[in-house]
Amino acid sequence: MADPPPEFFRLSNLRPIEDGARMAITIECRSGESAEVSFALSDVADIISYLIRAAAIVTEQSGSVRPAPVVGGPQIHVDPVPALGIGFGAASSPNQTLLLIRTIGVDVAFSIPSSELARVGPEFAEMANTLSAGQSRN
Repeated sequence: MADPPPEFFRLSNLRPIEDGARMAITIECRSGESAEVSFALSDVADIISYLIRAAAIVTEQSGSVRPAPVVGGPQIHVDPVPALGIGFGAASSPNQTLLLIRTIGVDVAFSIPSSELARVGPEFAEMANTLSAGQSRN
């Protein structure tokens, strides 16, 4: 059996190249190894999609279950990305609808079964109302 690859530590040293059409970053490993990579800004959405799909596959293959978020539950600890807008769009299949999230540098699309839209809408509204009510108390 092959040795496992080095464990990821962090991304660092972000720098634009080619007048901002591409970016370069350093991938650092806990072992101290690192690698320089560059990619087009237009590839960012594909990279995000790949990582999310990979996490879903690994979760499914390992048999682990990710608990559903709880409205009004404990805070989620992530480094948030500013969203400029959200919306829905038509997917390539009538059985799917796209949830689109626009950021400064990239638009990311998530697929939702069209049959789930009636459930997702009220859940989204409930979470927004709960979070808005929490903000008004502060």
